[in-house]
Amino acid sequence: MEKVRKLLTELSKQQIKLILKGDDLEIVSYEKKIKTEQIQEIRLLKNEIISYLKSLDRNKSLYTSSIPKIKTKLSGYSLSNAQRRLWLASQIDDGSIANNISHTVFLNGDYNVNYFQKAIHAVIERHEILRTVFRLDDKSEVLQYVLTAEELNFSIDYKDFKEEVNPEKEAKFYILSDSSKPFDLASGPLLRASLIQLSKDRYIFYYNTHHIISDDWSRKVLSSDVMTYYNSYIYGIPLDLLPLRIQYKDYAAWQLEQSNSDLYKEHKEYWISHLQGYTELIDLPSEKKRPQVKTYNGKKIGARISPEITSKLRSFTSDNGGSLFMGLLAAWKILLYRYTGKTDITIGNPVSGRDHVDLEDQIGFYVNVLALRNQIHPENNFTTFFEQIKNNTLSAYEHQTYPFDKLLEDNDVKRTTDRNPLFDILVDYHGVSETGLNLDNEDEIRNLGNCMVKYDIEFDPTEVSDGIDILIGFNTDVYEQEMIEEFVIHFKKIIEVLLEYPQKPIKQINFLSQEEEDFLLSDFRASSDIYRNDRTFIDLFLAQVSSTPDSTAVVFQGSSITYRELDSLSNQLARYLQDHGVGKETLVPICVEGALDMILGILGVLKSGGAYVPIDPNSPQQRLDFILEDTAAHHLLTHSDLSDMFDGYGDSLFVTTMDTFQEVLEGYSATSLDSRPTP
Repeated sequence: MEKVRKLLTELSKQQIKLILKGDDLEIVSYEKKIKTEQIQEIRLLKNEIISYLKSLDRNKSLYTSSIPKIKTKLSGYSLSNAQRRLWLASQIDDGSIANNISHTVFLNGDYNVNYFQKAIHAVIERHEILRTVFRLDDKSEVLQYVLTAEELNFSIDYKDFKEEVNPEKEAKFYILSDSSKPFDLASGPLLRASLIQLSKDRYIFYYNTHHIISDDWSRKVLSSDVMTYYNSYIYGIPLDLLPLRIQYKDYAAWQLEQSNSDLYKEHKEYWISHLQGYTELIDLPSEKKRPQVKTYNGKKIGARISPEITSKLRSFTSDNGGSLFMGLLAAWKILLYRYTGKTDITIGNPVSGRDHVDLEDQIGFYVNVLALRNQIHPENNFTTFFEQIKNNTLSAYEHQTYPFDKLLEDNDVKRTTDRNPLFDILVDYHGVSETGLNLDNEDEIRNLGNCMVKYDIEFDPTEVSDGIDILIGFNTDVYEQEMIEEFVIHFKKIIEVLLEYPQKPIKQINFLSQEEEDFLLSDFRASSDIYRNDRTFIDLFLAQVSSTPDSTAVVFQGSSITYRELDSLSNQLARYLQDHGVGKETLVPICVEGALDMILGILGVLKSGGAYVPIDPNSPQQRLDFILEDTAAHHLLTHSDLSDMFDGYGDSLFVTTMDTFQEVLEGYSATSLDSRPTP
């Protein structure tokens, strides 16, 4: 049955469903991305697949029992678990914009605008979720309310750019502008749609929805339904759509009811066990300081894995009973380990959440997220680790119906304002696509522009005819583009090395190119004399001052300072500190925000003969008290807006505010000091 499990997992990642219809199978895929060889494999394994699906308790529970309809009421309906999480996130600034889902469909031919508008209104009437808003009731509980078409007051926008000099540019600007407009969850509509005319026979069908009423699968349903209605109207053919038996509100009520079932209890036990003791979060090397409140500012870059490496990876994963996605995931986690040294790594992986047959033709927010956790043992090889990845991934998929939001509650996961719970990296495998990035060469890394991101890093691989396209979205307030580009280069390299040496211990896998190795070695040899044991940090700094006095030494938030200026100011600060009792082996705490004052403080303390002790301004009072007591400090450098933190120490602590003492320093010489810290 392992081949069956592997095939079902691979199809699920491509958002392709195998539905059990008695003793037969139905293949469901809105974009028909299934490969010929997969269809052949389904035929070969058909009997085994049917037996496997019939044997699953999950399948019996979800496929043989329909989701019941609930009674219509005016008082509002309960939210699904995922909707509740998204509603809470949308109360934060920018949170709503980050959950906009926009999509464009390019149309060729002569389109009747009136019939197209009629088709969209018909789809809105068909799917209640497109007429749903979210409001607080008199008990301050958020509920979803289904409006009538008249109450919704929806209208499609029509834009005619065919007379413009550059219609495509005008359309792009219009779409970009609309995609960043927030939705009002309480008033609605939570769908905006436009028909954009570029020329006599070229159009764009553009629409934008809030994630709380839609997901990636939903946009395919919406596009398909609109075109079905339009073709029925324009050609006068019978409508090829069965009435919807249920609506999203029925699913939400059903999902909440499932929390009492034995099957959900099994899922709960699995995820509690799977995530027990997990505390590590991934922080890749960065010069940026993570914002205290999470942001959604991002950029996206694209690259490609060559056909040769793709073929080798596909062969390796197939020979070892897994899928291409599992191979990419294994390599990605190994690189994260090599970058951070962390051996316990959890990554998010979205799934469609539509296991029930009643949900195939629905629009709504069904997507779920799996927390894929793996322990890396550095002495193990790639083959062994891939086996672990395969087994863990298959197990996670067997328990994928358990809501991520319930998982967070069950594991009492701590939430903070600066990052996502459990993981900050998301991997979303997009299966097979006929179109790709069309990169000029395999080494190209293309800048795809700004975007909104919900995670620190969002890794989206897609199989194309000539390899694997990899899209990386990243938070620009957390990571630099140069670092992410380097990470992508190393990812491609480590796949190549892992496939060449699958039996080599992971800790010995080298992801550096020959050029990087040569550069590092030459740089090490050239600097070996500079960094000999008898030279201090101050000696090295003064050598740089002598070499490039007018070069920029520090840049911070639009301000900069040269090496000459930094040397002079730090000399003045050192004399000031000496005048106030700082000398050899004196410990001087520095509690400041900002690189300029921190570096100036460090240099001034070291030149005075003392030693600096950094204090994080965000430290709790107990931590501050311990540091000051342990260092027996009598002098402290800080900022005026932080000085209140140290009022309780009275005359026992001499506090200097660095942002206000420029006039005081003018009384001290800026020439070099004789004193030096000892090596």
